[in-house]
Amino acid sequence: MNPCRDMFDETHHVLNFSAIAKEILIEEQPKIIKPKKTNRFSQYMDRKTASIPPIQEVEEDEKDIEINKLKLIITELYTEIEHQKAEYELEQKLERDHIISGYKQIIEDIKEKFEEQKVRALSKVKIEYEEKIKLLNNHYSKLLEDQSDVISIDSSSDEDDSYSDNESPKKAMRNLENIISEQNNKIKLLQQELCEVQVEKERLQREIQVIPKLKEQIKVLKEEQIDYFSTLSAAEEAYSDLQTELREFERKNKKLISEKLQLKEKVDQLEELLSHANDNTDEVESTDVCNNH
Repeated sequence: MNPCRDMFDETHHVLNFSAIAKEILIEEQPKIIKPKKTNRFSQYMDRKTASIPPIQEVEEDEKDIEINKLKLIITELYTEIEHQKAEYELEQKLERDHIISGYKQIIEDIKEKFEEQKVRALSKVKIEYEEKIKLLNNHYSKLLEDQSDVISIDSSSDEDDSYSDNESPKKAMRNLENIISEQNNKIKLLQQELCEVQVEKERLQREIQVIPKLKEQIKVLKEEQIDYFSTLSAAEEAYSDLQTELREFERKNKKLISEKLQLKEKVDQLEELLSHANDNTDEVESTDVCNNH
């Protein structure tokens, strides 16, 4: 129910009725007015009544006033309708903006949570790799220390030998430089092996990431294999049924062929009997002809 709409309809009906009422003419029957006696009081009253406007004009003025009031009410109702319409549109806009802002906030919260989880995962992986690299570095540093101990022992033995053999210090320095270069080469080789190990590790991690997909594919293939086996078993059952029907058909065919042969033999026998009967009738007819002659 809309009270503004009801008021508008009611006002519209009133205006229509007033427009129709304007066209109605009221005729009064002429009244016989008796002559009155004139005196001062009657003359005074006649003058007063002459100054009063007619009833019809008063009624028309009242109708115009009523129409103007109704028009004013209609304009007020139109204004109220427009105002309510604007308020409704504003409420709808505010509601839409509130819903959109809520969804935007939810999306932003999801993005923030995702970024936080990503940062935590990256930091966790980084820490794991740093620990692994640290362990590898410790391992290789121990190896290098062992190698350096061996080098120092070798160099000391070489120095003793050189001094014992009365070699020059330049030769000992060259030997040390050669040993250091060899150890540097070994370090480079170890670093290359470390790089290769890291590359291999990354490759294995990629393969490990592929393993779930491969498992899913294997699962799908197993399901397809089960479907194929079920269809194969159904096809084998259908083939065995067809073989049974074929054997039954062959048996019936053989039976029909034997029955056909039996019927053919009977037909041949009947034809022979019929031919013998025809021969006998011919002989009887010939004997009858001879007897008649």
